[in-house]
Amino acid sequence: MSGVHRRGGEFIESELQDAATRDDLVERAVAEMIQRGEGRRAWLVFCCGVRHAELVRDELRKRDISADMVVGETPADERAQIIDEFRAGRIKALTNCQVLTTGFDAPNVDLLALLRPTLSTGLYVQMVGRGTRLCEGKPDCMVLDFAGNIMRHGPVDAVDPHRKKAGGEGKGEMLAKLCPQCDAIVPLAAATCEDCGYTFPVKIVHEEKPAEAAILSTDRMWTQVENVYFRRHINCEGRASFRVDYQISGKRISDWLSFEGSPGARFHAERKWRKFGGQEPIPADAVEALKRITELRRITGVITAADGNFMRIVDVRTEAKVAA
Repeated sequence: MSGVHRRGGEFIESELQDAATRDDLVERAVAEMIQRGEGRRAWLVFCCGVRHAELVRDELRKRDISADMVVGETPADERAQIIDEFRAGRIKALTNCQVLTTGFDAPNVDLLALLRPTLSTGLYVQMVGRGTRLCEGKPDCMVLDFAGNIMRHGPVDAVDPHRKKAGGEGKGEMLAKLCPQCDAIVPLAAATCEDCGYTFPVKIVHEEKPAEAAILSTDRMWTQVENVYFRRHINCEGRASFRVDYQISGKRISDWLSFEGSPGARFHAERKWRKFGGQEPIPADAVEALKRITELRRITGVITAADGNFMRIVDVRTEAKVAA
């Protein structure tokens, strides 16, 4: 990235594309993509420009990977046909340049290759979001970050898109660094790794390979739950919710399941109810949920994340059923 300048808070595309296509960088990236993507069915590759997307597509084809390309200049009919074939599995890898970040839905994507560096937190989240759709037979999505985006913006579920960058326009400063001993992502200013205790002697330098780093901040952050309390909660506006209080290290962190709220709130409440082991049909309100807490499995651990001045529950781990 040396020599690539910034304009309007983003890397200059022409310079970015020149950097991405220098020497044998494309060949080496594709080789590693193939090595790590063995067994993956649908690869979506984000590139720096049209020429870069073409080179990546051609290199994939040279290595017997069925691949195609979609860019801004691709005619609408041709684009639709290519995307349909990708969704159907007849095309394994699809390269693109700035066209498949929003409004593109292919739940079968189980590998993302980020070959495009960006200073935009929103664009980073949009790219990773193309692989987060649920799909039958898809247990997860592998993210290969060749472009330093995880290190630049942080784990995708803990980014702050409204963060003000020093100096006004984005400078591309790193917000995290990688522990070389356990692969944890830690704050940039950390002197030691909280996961393994490694002491950082020097600044970690980003390599021209995908980072051995977790795309989610939730890895290795399970906290034991001492007790769990359920109750019906009424907020200041008179709206009811099913409140779950987790006792952790003598403190309580609360979560709210709004069965009676908006469709979006109801959707999240349904997902959490199932995560707890609750049965169908989903409770209609907090009163019904309280009557059915014997259905829920025992909650043994949680993953938390900072949300302003508070902590929120990111995930829960359960074990045996609570005795009736």
